[in-house]
Amino acid sequence: MRQLPLCLALCCLAPVLASPQDSLASRLARLRQDLSTSGCLDEVPGIAKDSPAALVRGFQKSRGLPNEDTTRAVLGALIDYQLGPSPATLAALQRTHIKAGGTAAVAEDVCRCMYFIESSHGSLPEKVGQLAAVPPVAIGTFWAGRVLHEHNRWAGALEQYARALAADTSDPRTRLFYAIAFLNALRPGDAFEVLREIPGTWAPFTVSYWRARALLDLGRLA
Repeated sequence: MRQLPLCLALCCLAPVLASPQDSLASRLARLRQDLSTSGCLDEVPGIAKDSPAALVRGFQKSRGLPNEDTTRAVLGALIDYQLGPSPATLAALQRTHIKAGGTAAVAEDVCRCMYFIESSHGSLPEKVGQLAAVPPVAIGTFWAGRVLHEHNRWAGALEQYARALAADTSDPRTRLFYAIAFLNALRPGDAFEVLREIPGTWAPFTVSYWRARALLDLGRLA
């Protein structure tokens, strides 16, 4: 009889102690009920149709995560933030990312969600600061620069892009956005120099267009 209260307690907790698989499946079902997503999870392979198990396998492989439990935790935190953006779900997402190793691939997912979802950040400086704090530095500061860029804050955008480029000088995406910000800030010479370092095989038509824009602004019409 002494064990009866414990049995009752465990029965009451049964829904709370649902397996991670059931938890992720439930979250995924809720996510798929709303087809009008923010763009937050668009780059997650299989998010729209894969089974939970297949989704976990694909996400673990594409993001280089160490094990299934870590993968489920990251996916769950991303979906929670998409379903209910708030300071609490944002903080949980940031903690989960760091606990999972702070990899660049997951950082892209975290920053993309923070970029597309507006309701949990407060002011623009707060959002920029939150993004810039996402590890690794080259990813977080790039997205912080992109937010400032879209708000026409050229000086701040240039500062964040410079930090991102200092952390990873080989990233052509950062170079492209850095150059565009230089053009917006009426500094075509700096833009052209930044663009010169982008390999010719990376988005050649896009890069050529912006090189031409820089040359036009420099008066080098030929």
